[in-house]
Amino acid sequence: MSENRARWDPVMKVCVALAVVSALFNICVPPEMSGDWQVYSFVRKSISKVLSSGSVWAAVALYAGWKAPRPRLALVAGVAAAEGTLLVHYLLGVALGIYEMNILWSNNIWFFAGVLYCGPLGLCGWYAARAGWLGLAARMIVPVGAVLEPFVLRHFDVPYQQIPWPERYSNVSSGVLLVVLGVVTGAFVLQRGPYRLISVPPAEAADPVDEQVAGEQK
Repeated sequence: MSENRARWDPVMKVCVALAVVSALFNICVPPEMSGDWQVYSFVRKSISKVLSSGSVWAAVALYAGWKAPRPRLALVAGVAAAEGTLLVHYLLGVALGIYEMNILWSNNIWFFAGVLYCGPLGLCGWYAARAGWLGLAARMIVPVGAVLEPFVLRHFDVPYQQIPWPERYSNVSSGVLLVVLGVVTGAFVLQRGPYRLISVPPAEAADPVDEQVAGEQK
């Protein structure tokens, strides 16, 4: 029990931290709504868009899989991390008055996406914790995603001038931040190479299917 707690406590803390911080950065204070505090609005929206990016949320699922001792558990851990983070985020938002209570239903697409994408991301996290070129490729998923995301989602296309400048340019600034984070993180991962910074959780009960997956990786 203590071993499991030591393994999953960091994952839970990361999930709760992202859920809470991303919700707090969605709070729009009255001076901001009245058109004042525009610099504050620009900074808040820039950080909020980074925290809400697919790359950051993918990193949570991948980290959960990293901590899993077996591939099957990594699939479950990736989904559980995504769904738990979403649930805490939205419920806290409702409690703070940021969202209406129907947010859970109106944004149910993200819960479906958490099941569809974060299971495979959790499995990638399991591979990322292991040595070799496949592990290195798995560790590069989030850095490469962070670099590509602003271009795919066209963060650098400035909207119409009628939109207040904090909203217009927070897309650009969040895109720049994501690219910088991706480049820095990717450079660190590549510098370590395929055989360093490996953290393999201790194996649990034997599972023939999972052992076959691990054997194929070697």
